[in-house]
Amino acid sequence: MDSEFSLHFGPVTAERGELVLQLERLMSRLGAWPEGEVRRLALVENSEGHRGFEYVDETIKGHALEDIVEKSRQWDGVHLGLSYELASCGLLLLSAQIEREDSQVIPCTSVAMRMPIGPMYAKRNHPFHAGKLFEIVADTTEDLGAEFAVFERFWQGRSRTLEDVDVWLDMVESGEQASWEWVMMREFGMAYDEVSDLESADYAFEYYAYRHLWVASRWPHFRAMPA
Repeated sequence: MDSEFSLHFGPVTAERGELVLQLERLMSRLGAWPEGEVRRLALVENSEGHRGFEYVDETIKGHALEDIVEKSRQWDGVHLGLSYELASCGLLLLSAQIEREDSQVIPCTSVAMRMPIGPMYAKRNHPFHAGKLFEIVADTTEDLGAEFAVFERFWQGRSRTLEDVDVWLDMVESGEQASWEWVMMREFGMAYDEVSDLESADYAFEYYAYRHLWVASRWPHFRAMPA
């Protein structure tokens, strides 16, 4: 849908139940709370062989995140409806995999959010609110142990990976139009030296040594708040 953004945190090698405290802190930082309906997501393969998540006709009720995670532990993915800034959004917990250089496949979890476009555009153009969102995303990325966070138009129906970031960087380098609004990358995921020489008319690149991360953003005010 053209009426939303999606926020993705890089996959982490933890089960959903191990992330309950971190997710509760994320909701607290946002000032969001569960609406009570939880929808099931199934991992499917389309006719072209691409895998992604689709909503299926199964829901459960609940407000306590720990109980929701327990009840949905057999699901490929979970969409937890949240009330956020007088609008509905979704917190997604998705089963994912990381393939190491030795071809070993490690099961992991991806955390994402589907967010209404109105409040996000309001933040984009307001220095204080954009800066506050920066701090929330940076704190949550570190809290989860994720390598990166990506904010983009639409929900693509799947997790984002470092390989997706590489594709995006190739597009930026070649001057192609990319749909991502901003990328936040921690140094252990990709060092700033790898992107510091990139020139882009669309994205401003900034490095934050004290947080050990860099950001590429279209948002003029998406940066760390002054100390």
